[in-house]
Amino acid sequence: MKITSFFFLAAIIFEVVKPKAVNSSETWRNLRRVKREPHKIPLHKFGLGRYTILVRIGSNQQPFRLVLATAGPLVWVPFKNAAATWSAHNLYDPDASETSNPRNTPLGLGSGENLLNGRLFEDDIQLGRFTIRNFVFGAAEEIRGYPVQETFDGMLGMGLRTTLEGVDHTILDGLFQRDLIQHREFGLFFREATEGESYMVIGKIARKYMPQEAYPVGASNEPGWTIQVDWMFLGGVPFNLYGYKAIVDTGATATYVPPDILETINAILEVTENVGGFNTIDCNKVEQLPALEFQGVNVKLGVYSSQYILQGKVSDDRRCYSPFLPHSESKVILLGISVLRAFDLLFNADVGHVAFAPKQFQSSAIPM
Repeated sequence: MKITSFFFLAAIIFEVVKPKAVNSSETWRNLRRVKREPHKIPLHKFGLGRYTILVRIGSNQQPFRLVLATAGPLVWVPFKNAAATWSAHNLYDPDASETSNPRNTPLGLGSGENLLNGRLFEDDIQLGRFTIRNFVFGAAEEIRGYPVQETFDGMLGMGLRTTLEGVDHTILDGLFQRDLIQHREFGLFFREATEGESYMVIGKIARKYMPQEAYPVGASNEPGWTIQVDWMFLGGVPFNLYGYKAIVDTGATATYVPPDILETINAILEVTENVGGFNTIDCNKVEQLPALEFQGVNVKLGVYSSQYILQGKVSDDRRCYSPFLPHSESKVILLGISVLRAFDLLFNADVGHVAFAPKQFQSSAIPM
């Protein structure tokens, strides 16, 4: 199985801003809000815009900060034997959990310089208000090609279906099979600009958070959420992608495109030097850059430059980067978080679609 992942990019280190201390009344208001809406699972933003979710594993509720990823179904954390390289991380210790059971099938994913090797375990996983008993996940002993960053511990795969040997259910399957949800669907709501928070909602209740204007796009029957894209437009320039599949991956920072069109894209965006794997852009020109558009069978989705351009700080200096990188796999593009966060998203595994809801000043959608 080939890894399609964001982890193999060189890391760009940004200033970590410590949150302001809050007084007791503010803390109480926040607690009351959480109690009122327990179905909201907080998403924690880091780096250039990716998100982690707090997951607890085992009878002792070991905490893990997992990157939210929709390109695959695997949930994995570093095993306690990986401490030599991942010492700053939370490590899974099966001996500390009374509900842990090893699987006979080993964990093996990827090859060459990019791989995960380890073991599969069954244990209880707590995700928000849900506890999934005897969930199968990976505990990685050898982690090669993944930059060691203190901001996350592993990956929370929210893919459509599983094909990995020894893993017979996804997160949605596990919840559905245990009657914790009646519909295999979840929504992602990146709403820092309007509500001051981003969150995931699992189950039918996620539909209540979706705006009325939402456009479902059919998903292919693959492990990751994959849709059809026929055309891409940037600055009035059309790129024919007919026959391509587009992987929808919240775990990827970049948007991956065919190498033969990348040169034209770079010229339109007027990129300059390459820093940490990304081409830089003049931050003063971001607002003047054209919208990025993707056209499929039934809808044309647009993302404004203020959203798809990656922005951050290095030593108090604002830096801007093109999100585009070349994809080596034939007839495949990958839509990363820089595109996806401009929409409210609803993933429905029962009917097999991803619904996109545009957000004011961030994105657009035109039915075809």
